[in-house]
Amino acid sequence: EYKGRLRLEASKLLADIYETKGYLDRLMAKTELKEYKTISYDYNQLGEAINKLMARSEIILSREKLLLLDNTSFRDLHEMQRMFEPYKVLWHIASEYFYNYPEWITGPIADIDLSLIHISEPTRPY
Repeated sequence: EYKGRLRLEASKLLADIYETKGYLDRLMAKTELKEYKTISYDYNQLGEAINKLMARSEIILSREKLLLLDNTSFRDLHEMQRMFEPYKVLWHIASEYFYNYPEWITGPIADIDLSLIHISEPTRPY
């Protein structure tokens, strides 16, 4: 009975992954810079959802291993995470830019605190 519930949980997770992938596809199609706040927020929310999916997949895989069952393939989840990351970074940068732009343009250059300026390196090669 436990094995059946585990298989059912894996099937539910695969359905959730498919649904989340559809949302990512729709979000990746958004290109309107005027919507940067909403899009950046949506990517942050999606990142949290993907992390939860990853945690669920790890639990299922560890339980399958304990029960000597064939592992469910969550390859689509890993692919979705790989596709998601550059878009999240892009919209975060856009959000930071538009948030700071008014001060950069209207504020005196002497008031810029150089210790607060940093250039972050991408965490993954693209």
